[in-house]
Amino acid sequence: MSEKNRSAYVLLREEGLSVAEAASVLGTTGDVVKQRAHRAYEQIRTALRHAGWDEGKP
Repeated sequence: MSEKNRSAYVLLREEGLSVAEAASVLGTTGDVVKQRAHRAYEQIRTALRHAGWDEGKP
């Protein structure tokens, strides 16, 4: 995962910042933060599927 995508994910999901706050920290727009975070989510989902996790099951 790229550092940019990881940073967006961490700021939104781990640090609890709003999109606007994360955009300010990263020096970009809210739309870019959303795109980067979405890419990170997709990469995490793919990695979990490959590791044997199934969506919707505990």
